[in-house]
Amino acid sequence: MLAAPELAKRRDLTRACMKCGFCSYFCPTYQAELQEGLGARGRQMLVRNVIQGQQQLTHQLADRLNTCTLCRACVVNCPAKAPTDQLVLAARADLANAGQYPLGKRVVFRLFLKHRRLLGLGLKWAAWWQRLLPATAGRQGKARHLPHFLEGLTQGRQLPQLASRQLRQLVPPLSRPSGALARLRVGFFSGCSQEFLDAESGAHLVDLLGRQGCEVHFPRAQGCCGSPVVTSGDLELGRALADQNVAAFRDFDLVFSGCASCSSMLKEYLPCLANTPERRQRYAQFQAKIRNVSELLFGELRLDPAQLKVKPEYRGKRVTWHDPCHLVRYQDIRAEPRRLLRGAAGLEYIEMPHADRCCGMAGTLTLYYYDLAKKIGDVKARAIQTSGADIVVTECPGCIVQLTDTAVRHGLDVQVLHLLDLFE
Repeated sequence: MLAAPELAKRRDLTRACMKCGFCSYFCPTYQAELQEGLGARGRQMLVRNVIQGQQQLTHQLADRLNTCTLCRACVVNCPAKAPTDQLVLAARADLANAGQYPLGKRVVFRLFLKHRRLLGLGLKWAAWWQRLLPATAGRQGKARHLPHFLEGLTQGRQLPQLASRQLRQLVPPLSRPSGALARLRVGFFSGCSQEFLDAESGAHLVDLLGRQGCEVHFPRAQGCCGSPVVTSGDLELGRALADQNVAAFRDFDLVFSGCASCSSMLKEYLPCLANTPERRQRYAQFQAKIRNVSELLFGELRLDPAQLKVKPEYRGKRVTWHDPCHLVRYQDIRAEPRRLLRGAAGLEYIEMPHADRCCGMAGTLTLYYYDLAKKIGDVKARAIQTSGADIVVTECPGCIVQLTDTAVRHGLDVQVLHLLDLFE
């Protein structure tokens, strides 16, 4: 039996669930498997039993907790707003404290995510090796796959193409605006994806904001936002990464990110990781500065979508939007991306059915439970096909990886792009 002190602290949170089962319709894992233990209500009951001493926090129970996508669809749609996500995170923290999370995660988190320079070197080597792999034919040209005789290593998954030149090779520490005076002095939190995976997208983002009058700073001292670490239960390392990022961005008016998961995690430092009065004060000040790039464009910069020019290759295309869970439910950002797509000249915007349904990426879930991630992705594939769109856009690099894999598996003739990559 494993100790559950983090769960015990949240005993009162279990009282909110009314056991009505309304959440089952919205829970992506329940809809994929139709098992009570893989739904929000089932997980609530399991956690309650652990807290009350009626059930042990075992390795078998860990699977049911680790398959939660933490999409918060259950919380948003629950009549009582039962915080299932908080209870799942607490249980994962108790499992991690007992050393019960995969060795691969521990190596990557403690060795690479904690030491960004080492992570960059490792991914440079991986990018060189990846060039030997065949590219996926069709419109998803940036995806790679292993030769058939090696596909078992990745279960046939499409691998995202790593950047041949990383973001710090493309963007200086300081990028001055196009005009004479800066309207705003902002720090750019690139996250791991836009620094190492799609560096060109990160560089384009800096250039775009420069043309909107921003002085953009890209501090080299930043690290991983901590999302994969915190959602795996390693709160100690999560606090170390949070402290590093708060220090790296302390001198800027605002801090923005083009990654929905990163901006969400940066805003979650205060509720998730602040365990001392000093941290609460610093994290609160930091949280007030954080903006997702859509927030920044339509908030402080008051962007007119007609000002942006659609790239020639995308003009006249039918475009649909996928709401990342970390954007729509964690940050309540829904209108801004649609305003941009509807207001831009040269695009035909089509609303996807159930655009805010989870795509199945869910951080490291897709690595450890790929069959489940595929089932969730199958629902999204049908929605994309129904929309009839040529291009699917979103603001989460993780969702882009999952949606690309889903599109390839289903033979969909669509491109998957970051929202701002549509524009010059």
